[in-house]
Amino acid sequence: MQRTWRRWLPGPKHGIGRGVGVFGSSGFDEPDRLYEVLGRCPKLRTWASRHGLALNDEPDSLTALDQRLDGWGAEPEIGPTLANEVGTYVGTVIVKNRPGAAWRAWPNGHPVVRLPSGTEINVIAEVQRRIVTHSRTLTSIFTNTA
Repeated sequence: MQRTWRRWLPGPKHGIGRGVGVFGSSGFDEPDRLYEVLGRCPKLRTWASRHGLALNDEPDSLTALDQRLDGWGAEPEIGPTLANEVGTYVGTVIVKNRPGAAWRAWPNGHPVVRLPSGTEINVIAEVQRRIVTHSRTLTSIFTNTA
């Protein structure tokens, strides 16, 4: 049986956190602090406000955001960070509206939403998949957390 150097790694989901803000053992990895930091989504909120969309951290705002997502992806000001911004917003909606849900940082610092069942959702990856494949809606990401 051949062994590789990667065998000792803690798993594929805990690899290098790419393209997202990561959190270490500075105290920012506590659920309340993560909610405070990630819930801001300042770039997305400013951009949405300028385009007539109010983001109120409620599930109904996901439908309106989803309808504008494709057009915004091509915008140089927000396009490169769109998945991160929208992913943290979707995560914030889940944490605020699903009792027991909380932000958590994986050992590599990548932020995910942990549901009361123990399931962890990489909302940034889910939104990135939605942007690329158009196979799901933001509302369906939220609905699947029930």
